[in-house]
Amino acid sequence: MTKFILKLSFILSVLLLNTFSAQVAEVSSPDGKLKLNVFSENGNALYSVTFQGKQMLDKSPLGLITNESDFSKNLKFIDSKKRPGF
Repeated sequence: MTKFILKLSFILSVLLLNTFSAQVAEVSSPDGKLKLNVFSENGNALYSVTFQGKQMLDKSPLGLITNESDFSKNLKFIDSKKRPGF
């Protein structure tokens, strides 16, 4: 369980560690109807969800708080990459 939490926190920190410029990482379902946007505002990680172009979930906080550390504040969005075929 500890390894899982460490891997998850690393993934979250890589995904969310940057955005003083308005960067957004977008993930879409295979049919393109469902979209998840991950971004940061003022050091807070946020996400939103749309379905067929309609807002289903407005800006919501995203992060991980453990007894080891708080991965929910002072975050920056560094980069996002799409692999071909995904």
